[in-house]
Amino acid sequence: MSNDHKEEQIGGMKLREEEIGFSTDQMIACTKCGKSNPPNRANCLYCASSLANFVDSLGGPKLNLRQLENWENGFNVVQVSRIQTADTATIAKFLGHHQENLEDLLGATNCIPLARLESESDAAIARDHLTQLGLDVRIVTDVVLKVGKPNVRARSVDFLSEGICVTSFNTGETKTFSSDQIALIVIGTVFESKHESVEKRKKKGERKAILETATSTDDLVVDLYGSADEQGWRIMAKGFDFSGLGSEKALLAGDNMTRLLGKIRTFASAAKFVDEYGH
Repeated sequence: MSNDHKEEQIGGMKLREEEIGFSTDQMIACTKCGKSNPPNRANCLYCASSLANFVDSLGGPKLNLRQLENWENGFNVVQVSRIQTADTATIAKFLGHHQENLEDLLGATNCIPLARLESESDAAIARDHLTQLGLDVRIVTDVVLKVGKPNVRARSVDFLSEGICVTSFNTGETKTFSSDQIALIVIGTVFESKHESVEKRKKKGERKAILETATSTDDLVVDLYGSADEQGWRIMAKGFDFSGLGSEKALLAGDNMTRLLGKIRTFASAAKFVDEYGH
């Protein structure tokens, strides 16, 4: 736009103090469709492809933080280690996290995913920029993690002389592990919330809520991974048969989960134990 616009006035007041929009030189050409886009867009306005050299107003890279659908294969940026002087405020803004939540993630002693992105190029940008900000991160794809192949849900766990026998919830198939065959035990918490409302419809399409209820639950889950298996086993309290605890079986499912976990950890004492996801 011409600088003459700055001098235009109405009633002694300037129409504008600064230029609106971006100049031709500032526009970014999409490498896929070739069309020009404003430099503050992460994806092409026309074909939705990621734009290279996308920067925010502070001059640093900016990510496309769109939440991926469950069926999409993403690229996970995983923290391996952290330098104590890492700029957490800038990292939080870059990844779209609250700084307090980010501090909790960075304080974990195990590898923690910090972002799940839709393209390898976005993940590479994130890795390089986070490295500059004081983090040691790696890119791990959903394909490698086999996200689309969930763990087998277990119906029961029996402690036998030759090992522990895990039974599939759906098929009844069994798998027996010796103590040295269980390589990893991960505990976590699954949060579920429901919101229900009863509404009264008025005239002109208006609605009025006359009853609202909200419920939430948090359930402990235990995942077991064998040293030679690609797929793990998941133990959930709902529908689980705790008879394998024998005389140690309690009345409450929560108590049984704790006791079962203790027995499994005692049996597979050499297995790596991760509890970062159980808080």
